[in-house]
Amino acid sequence: LYFLPKLHKPVVVGRPICSYNGFIFGNVSIWLHHKLFPILLQQKPHLTDSLSLLKELEQVRIAPNTILFTFDVESLSIATKEGLQALKNMITNAFDDQMLNLIMTLSALVLEYQFLEFNSTYWRHIRGTSMGSNFFVVYACLFLCFLENLQEQTMQTRRTNLLQKVYR
Repeated sequence: LYFLPKLHKPVVVGRPICSYNGFIFGNVSIWLHHKLFPILLQQKPHLTDSLSLLKELEQVRIAPNTILFTFDVESLSIATKEGLQALKNMITNAFDDQMLNLIMTLSALVLEYQFLEFNSTYWRHIRGTSMGSNFFVVYACLFLCFLENLQEQTMQTRRTNLLQKVYR
């Protein structure tokens, strides 16, 4: 167990990171990461790092009155049921049924049994996802991509409905 300091906060606090190296599902987590990471890289809203954002912005022409905005997830605690539904939605077309079922079964298993050791005592993480596992990082990113895709679909539907009302 270690902590990453949140230096951008008014009061510096630590984000707990529980390493999954050596734990029973550590290798399963690595395997899931390797299977899912290529799908994450294909997602439109995904940026691998700040440099890739700068490169994208260099190629975009922005009108003078355009308002740019960003957001930061303050606390990402993904409910397991909703997270697994989002994951399945994001990966269904990428795998055959047998591989999809295996990935979903293993994902549920890793999410259900998150343990950490602290002071020679084992603890079970019971809410959300703890960072420190290869799988949890790609899982969280795919979940955010799912939410962004859902928001984009909602916005397109609202624009279409608005245009239909205006041009009737």
